[in-house]
Amino acid sequence: MTYSSGAPIRLAGGRLALDLVNTADWTSDGTVADEKLVTVEDVCLWADALGLPKSLQPESVGQLKVLRSAVRNLLTGQGDAGVATEVVSQAMQGADWKSALPDARDESGQAVSLTIAQLVAVSAVSILSDEREISRVKLCPGHDCGWLFLDETRNGRRRWCLMATCGNRAKARRNYARRRVVNG
Repeated sequence: MTYSSGAPIRLAGGRLALDLVNTADWTSDGTVADEKLVTVEDVCLWADALGLPKSLQPESVGQLKVLRSAVRNLLTGQGDAGVATEVVSQAMQGADWKSALPDARDESGQAVSLTIAQLVAVSAVSILSDEREISRVKLCPGHDCGWLFLDETRNGRRRWCLMATCGNRAKARRNYARRRVVNG
């Protein structure tokens, strides 16, 4: 599955909030190096790749990007934590949490649903409120990657968001550098 830009949808975060953060590649200073969410269609493709219910209401792309930055700032300790907390809090407002139950209906019998942003905000709060989880959130050191992932390995030594991308690139760079030294 790919975004409208042709970039593949990769899910490496291990939690919904982390996978939203990973819809962009980030520079070391926390700015977006490569944007994946360009259109509402991209949001729907991403949600579909995660297996989120089709009944979820997608927000505007701009709203999700603001939430994405706030979640990233909270999880990495960058930016203004007060502003980021307010953005996440606002995303959770107005939710009818009964609607998280299967076949939830409002007073008039209409099916109700949560928004993608509300689910992402709950995911972020869940990570932030669990010491074990927040201690296992790691930042990929890959060049202009900056993806976040939950290290669920037994020994807690996972280093890369995805070995197939960032890990392999780092290995190739080390190998190239070694060969240059040997061949002088």
